[in-house]
Amino acid sequence: TKVSGRGVGMDVVKTNIERLNGQVYIDSEYGKWTKLVLKLPLTLAIMKSLVIEKDGELYAVPLNTVVELVKATGEDLKYVDKKEVLVLREKVIPILDLSYAFHRSGSTNGNGYLVICDVEERTVALKVDRVLGQEEVVIKPLGEFLGNVGGIGGATIRGDGRVVLILDIPSLIRFTSAHIYR
Repeated sequence: TKVSGRGVGMDVVKTNIERLNGQVYIDSEYGKWTKLVLKLPLTLAIMKSLVIEKDGELYAVPLNTVVELVKATGEDLKYVDKKEVLVLREKVIPILDLSYAFHRSGSTNGNGYLVICDVEERTVALKVDRVLGQEEVVIKPLGEFLGNVGGIGGATIRGDGRVVLILDIPSLIRFTSAHIYR
């Protein structure tokens, strides 16, 4: 009908895209074809990520940095120079605890998972509580009010409305390097 046809739904799409500073163009020839052009700003990008949880907070780890996922067990966790490391196939990998990196009071038990990440010729294991799975996320910048937060590359909003911080692994390593690389 004229009240609730396709145009109403397209108007919702148009409004939301314009809210993101994007543009919508519609061109058609009656009875033959319709062309829709959606232009989104470059600040929006889609990235495959591994969604993890640490101390009740969700984080997204870019999948291109993830090498493997390991169940944390006490026998593989050691201490070298008072710093926790993972011994995996005779390789010593420093462990980066996100609770420590973001100054949160979190659990320090050996349960959970270690997400092995390889970036900038360095390997690091992120200590996490749970792995929720792989998702494609839309990257949104943090904005000028938050500025450049060490270790965070942006944020995304999940379907359930929760905000998920996207980890910038190279920046996170540099941000905490004084503590894990000495």
